[in-house]
Amino acid sequence: NNGNVVTTVNGTIQNDGTVTGNVAKLFFANGSNYIHTRAGGNIPNANWNSASTCKITGLTSADVGNDNQAFGNLIYDCPNMSGAIRNLGANGLSIAGNLEIINTGTAVLKLNLNNLSVGGNLIISGGVFRIGDNTSRTITVSGSVSMNGGTLQMSTGNNAADRGTLIISGNFSQNGGTITETSSGRGAVNFPGNTTQLFSKN
Repeated sequence: NNGNVVTTVNGTIQNDGTVTGNVAKLFFANGSNYIHTRAGGNIPNANWNSASTCKITGLTSADVGNDNQAFGNLIYDCPNMSGAIRNLGANGLSIAGNLEIINTGTAVLKLNLNNLSVGGNLIISGGVFRIGDNTSRTITVSGSVSMNGGTLQMSTGNNAADRGTLIISGNFSQNGGTITETSSGRGAVNFPGNTTQLFSKN
């Protein structure tokens, strides 16, 4: 975070302590990785190439800070995550590449902003990921959605205004896992493309 130094990451930064930066001084280049192994703490503010990856692995009972950035790929793989709810993002979060949910431990990872744009694919292979939570929330995916395991909770509220929506420009495949909506809440998967989109469920 030095005002006179520009740092470009072409390899990997693994954060076990404290890493600080700002968007004008810390650049994650094409193919680079940031791995957040801390139980909480902050992701450094940075400029993220669309083909860079921010991987969250160390969370336990606290959310990660500074996750409201414009990331390339974003991965959650936190086997020790605990507590009822952990929050994904805040206003300002966007994902140019893929969003991948691998493991959420014993917790639920909840979308924490009303609208999330994913420029690549949404891949769910484990854990519990919640879209609607007593309010309407939407994820717009420019690529495809693949569900290979875990649970996708479209809604969990007790009112019809609680609606979790997936808008998918590519294809949708479910090879495992569970998709739910609860009580009076609702869920919707919309295919707005003007070319053929494929739906498959095994």
